[in-house]
Amino acid sequence: MRVRRLFTEKIFNLFDHDIAMNMDDRITIIHAPNGFGKTAVLLMTDGLFNSRYSALREVPFQRFGIEFDSGRTLLVTKDNQNGSRKRVTDHTLIFQYNGEKFEQRRIVNAKRRAGLCRSRSPSCPCAASRRSRPSSRPRTPRARH
Repeated sequence: MRVRRLFTEKIFNLFDHDIAMNMDDRITIIHAPNGFGKTAVLLMTDGLFNSRYSALREVPFQRFGIEFDSGRTLLVTKDNQNGSRKRVTDHTLIFQYNGEKFEQRRIVNAKRRAGLCRSRSPSCPCAASRRSRPSSRPRTPRARH
């Protein structure tokens, strides 16, 4: 199975790309001005094929698809978790193969997962985990004098 084309919708919230692969010569040259998403599309493709979904989290896009020479399509849709225009750190990736949903995966910011988030917002999931986490220092009884 070979890749016939790559396509994106709203990469960087601006561009739609449709990259057809040159199936006869087995080489395709992708060219565009700086900042149009050439490297991002290749990193997303590599991340998808190698199950490194953090590559899909880091690039802002709405839909990313790969069409194979068999006519089947693998489509990834990114669902914005908080619905705001601020920088989003958590996403849900919805995977579809040939039109049928086969997986949904929540991608959480690595800082949140490691407990390094510094958000003071009470709605932040990290803040809730800090409140419920016991102190790392053991408490010793104080000596009375």
